[in-house]
Amino acid sequence: MGIKLLMHFDGADGSTTFTDSSHEEHGDATVTGTAQVDTSVKKWGTGSLLLNGNGDYITYGDHSDWDIFASAVGDVTVDFWIYPTQKDSWQYIFQHLEDPNNHWAIRINDDNILQVESREAATNEIAVDSVATITINQWQHIAVIKIANEIGVYLDGPQVAYGALQTINNTGYLNIGAQYHADVFKNFFGGNIEEIRIIDSNSFGAAPDVGLTDTITVPTSAYSVGEDIGVRVRTGSLTANIAFTSDVTSGNPLRISKNGTTYGAVLVDINDSSATGFRIYDGSIVKALSSVS
Repeated sequence: MGIKLLMHFDGADGSTTFTDSSHEEHGDATVTGTAQVDTSVKKWGTGSLLLNGNGDYITYGDHSDWDIFASAVGDVTVDFWIYPTQKDSWQYIFQHLEDPNNHWAIRINDDNILQVESREAATNEIAVDSVATITINQWQHIAVIKIANEIGVYLDGPQVAYGALQTINNTGYLNIGAQYHADVFKNFFGGNIEEIRIIDSNSFGAAPDVGLTDTITVPTSAYSVGEDIGVRVRTGSLTANIAFTSDVTSGNPLRISKNGTTYGAVLVDINDSSATGFRIYDGSIVKALSSVS
């Protein structure tokens, strides 16, 4: 389906198991500090990732799926929700690190500005600052979308930053919630993170521009890669295996019952890489049925 990482952060309160739900199956993240599931502050599902801003973070080992700025061809979307509880300090949400001179990061600076940065050979290849600030103690949706050689940053729908891509290909860990610099971890994110997704498509149909006039539709339910339950749809000359999920929400209006279980069809943006030619109106927008490999 093109989903490279999908983190729901569901589970029992206090759990320290965080599993990738994508078809890439990156497994469980390595946990440092007291990073844990928080069931009291959540966007969807049963919980979110709680980081205390003072030593908590999770990591995955190096993988090509983290090389989101490696090519000027094709599209990549990184999106997630944050609920910050601290401000006026540097906070790293993501960092893919080879060394301090070779990395990319999504972060908040000490003026509460959202930033996207990449460095290769100690040179700033991408340095993008948003025109909007992050607010504490409320959920906010962030999307960083690379379309060929353009980058758009979106906060709760509107585009808030624009940048031109300079390709960079790092080898190293993916850190979530911290920066690694000068042999120490620092600049920890304080608050909650929910519903992280990395996908190799323009899943929101974004069209970023230097004038910051673009807007995307903010997700209204948790993501699902879906499963193959045997439903097929003929689209032109191709037969698509339609993705369904047993985690039925209001975002899955097309339902089917099989062996006593109700499944909902996974709906995606019509520009998504997994979109079939079959369209459905979900109550607010026309979406596409998703295929599953």
